[in-house]
Amino acid sequence: MAGQSGQVSTAILLRNRGLGLSTVCLRDINNDGRFDEGRRFDFTSGSGDLLGITPSGKIIGVRTTAKPSAVPLPQPVSYKISSVPREVNGQLALMWRKLQIADVPSAQIWITTPDNYTGTEGLSEEMLQFAMARAPMDVELYGIKVRVLGFDEKGTMRYQVIDVGAGATVPLRFRGYTTRIIFY
Repeated sequence: MAGQSGQVSTAILLRNRGLGLSTVCLRDINNDGRFDEGRRFDFTSGSGDLLGITPSGKIIGVRTTAKPSAVPLPQPVSYKISSVPREVNGQLALMWRKLQIADVPSAQIWITTPDNYTGTEGLSEEMLQFAMARAPMDVELYGIKVRVLGFDEKGTMRYQVIDVGAGATVPLRFRGYTTRIIFY
C-alpha cells in the first residue's frame, strides 16, 4: 500500500501479545522495491494513529509512536505488491447524524467501524450531507444504496436499504485525516 510520501509499506494483522495486541510494519523508505526498516505497532484505546484489523476482523486503533520508532533491517528484503486477500476484512456500519447548517436542518451519512468501545473509531473518507427537507430521496455511499423516507417529529430518520454492494472497499480515516463531504 502506498504511503503518504510515495513510500511503500505493508502491515500484517494484529496478533495477541500478552495482554494486548501488536504487529510489525515493514517500510520501503527509498521506494526501491525492498523493505529497509520495520517498526512495531501496538493497540491503543485512545490517541491512535492508524487503524488495524484484528484476527477476529475488528477494526481498532494502533499507535505508531512506540519506541524504538523504526529499526533498520540487517539487509533489505525484496517484496512485490499484491492485492489484499478477500478473507482480510472488517465489519462496518452505516451511521448518520442531524445538524444545523445556516439554520437548515441537515443530515450527514457516513460509514464507520461499529461497536467501537475503544475510542478508535474509523470514519469513511467520504460523507454525504443533505437538507432534511429534501427527503424522500435516494443516496449512495460506497455501493450502499439507501432511500431516505423522511424524518419523524423527534428527528429520527426513516430509511430503507435498497442495495448493498458486495466487497466494496471503504477508505477509512482516523485522527488528523481529512474527510470529504458530498452535498446532495
